[in-house]
This record gives sequence, C-alpha cells and structure tokens, in this order.
Amino acid sequence: MGDRRLRLVRPNQQQGRQNEVFNEMLRGYATMLLAAGRDRGSVGKLLQILRGFVVWADAWPWEWTAQDVDEWSADMRDRELALSTLRNRQGVVRRFCEYAVNPQYPWLERCMEEFGQVPEQVCHEWNTTRHIEEYDHRPERREISRDELRALFDHVDDRVERMVSANHKSAAIAWRDATMFKVQYGTGRRPFELVQLQTCDLLPHPVAPQFGRYAVVRVRWGKRSKGGTFRTRGVQMVLEWVVEALRVYVEDIRPVFPDGPWLWSSERRDGAGRQQPVGVRTYQAAFAARRDACGLDEALTPHCMRHSYLTHTAEAGRDPAWRQRQAGHKLMSTTSLYTHTSEDFMNRELAAAIADLTGRRGSET
Repeated sequence: MGDRRLRLVRPNQQQGRQNEVFNEMLRGYATMLLAAGRDRGSVGKLLQILRGFVVWADAWPWEWTAQDVDEWSADMRDRELALSTLRNRQGVVRRFCEYAVNPQYPWLERCMEEFGQVPEQVCHEWNTTRHIEEYDHRPERREISRDELRALFDHVDDRVERMVSANHKSAAIAWRDATMFKVQYGTGRRPFELVQLQTCDLLPHPVAPQFGRYAVVRVRWGKRSKGGTFRTRGVQMVLEWVVEALRVYVEDIRPVFPDGPWLWSSERRDGAGRQQPVGVRTYQAAFAARRDACGLDEALTPHCMRHSYLTHTAEAGRDPAWRQRQAGHKLMSTTSLYTHTSEDFMNRELAAAIADLTGRRGSET
C-alpha cells in the first residue's frame, strides 16, 4: 500500500478531469445535505472523511469496490479505532454512495460518459459494523463505584487543604478542579457540557428554594444529533453537598480567577486580555492526575462520572423519565445503557423480591 497516494499527488490531464468531477460530486452532495437541514460544520467533516477515503483507496468514487471498504475498515481496526468511529465512517461512505447512484442526480450518466464506469454501493450489511454490532459498548467503560468516588473526593479535598495551608500558588486551581469533579458527578453532565458552563447557567427553582441560585444547572451546549443544533436542558440539583461545594467555589474561589462569563475560568487570559474557560483536555488531564494519585483504575475517565450519576440515581429509585431528562437523552433505551447497577443493589432487590413473594404466599394461605 506504499504507493496508494501516488496517483493522486501526481495528477496528469486525465487525473485533473477526474478530480474536477469528484469535487463537483462533493459540492452537489454538500448542497443536498444543507437542503436536508445539516449544518455547514458537520457537512465539512463528512466531506473530509470522503476525501480521506479517496486518498486511502487511491480510487475515485466510480472506482470504489467493496474490497476497498473491507481493507479500509480492517486498517481502522488495526489502528484500534473505536467501533463507533468505524461505523460512523462507513456510514458516511454508504450515504454518499446512495447519493451518487440515485438516478435523480446526474452522476451515473456523467461517470459512464467520461470514465466508462459508474458509482456503486460498496457498503453492505455484510461488510459494515452495523450488521456486526448493534451496540458498541466497551467493557472498560463503567461507573465509578461509591467507594472509588469517596476515595477520589477525599483525596482532592485533602490536597486542597494542604495547598491552602501551605499558601501554594496553585491552591485555587486545585479547588476549581475538585469542584468540577463534584459538579460533574452531581449533574451527570458530559465533560464538554461541563466546561462550557457560564455563571448565567446557574438558576433557582421554586421547589428547592434552599439551594438558591444553584438549584438548576442549565445545559446550552448539549450533545447534538448529527447535523442538528446543540440541545438545551436544565439539570436539577439533588445532592446538597454538591450544591454547597459549588456555592463556596462561586462565592469564594472564582473571584481569584480572571473575570468573565465562564464558570470554570482558566488562570490565563487570551492575547486580548479576555477570560478563557478550562478546556476539555485540561479537565481530562486533571482528572487523570487525581485518579492516578489515589490509585484508581486507569480505565476510568471523566465520562465515567456520568455513568455513576445515572447508575446511582437509578438505584435511588428516581423515575426513569426524570433520569432521561437529566441525562439529555432522546431515547429511554440510551439512558438504560448508562445504568450499571451494583452487586449490593442487586442483592438488596433480590432479598426484597423474595421477602415480598414470601409475604404474599403467606397471606394466601
């Protein structure tokens, strides 16, 4: 495969014409996607994947074969890309082929006239992950247990106390990070949703006046459907200790950082002197450092906090529809995939079910 790109980086006159037609196809496909409601950002990413496949296969769309898809997919598996990534990229090629072979568009006739070949559908059920895997669950992706959470939160609190006592210059950063961990667990937010928080997203609720302005944490940058806009929701706070941690941070620690709209402010400003938020990678790195420092499983990531929140609220008996709204899932089935009930919970439920059944049988006799 060492010469796969040779033909594309040294175009002759024929190659120039093929490239022109390919770019026309991409423009037409982009126009169709925009007309169907896709946003320009997501369309650009799809076109990038298609260009990458052309380079990898060293073949134009009217030359693609199912074997090209097989080898491309195998290469992605060899590079240990997630099955969800593999399925997504295969889907991009599949849908582009559906467009290219649609007789409502001119590409079948154009390609046959100019190149003597026509595009074909090269992604089928038997060579794509849609047929192989219905759900790409990774075994290492799990909830953080209550004991692990306790160890993590005790560790970060002790670290903050030591740094404050020593008047360490990074004490405020450590306090900010510790509060971020607690708020992510207490709200079940995705890491990107967490770092995008602004102070205006902290809201009161009439049912929980004791929480003041910290009763609801609004999500304005929720995960969007493919081609859609960001979804918004309000996450209701239920853990008093998380609310208190957030209140202390906002009132006592955040003023130490540069002023601005962001809740989780970076200690640095940009070139124009404006406040900058903590980035997702910075937050992930902070979590990994604290996780490793207290000896937790290295497979645990910030996203596992979200699993913990949904698992623990399920174990507490919260209504499934409420948990779905809190998580920002469109489907109840998606929320269920995030719920990993513990052995202790399962044992308690088993004991309760046996006791209930035994009691009913006793009353019948």
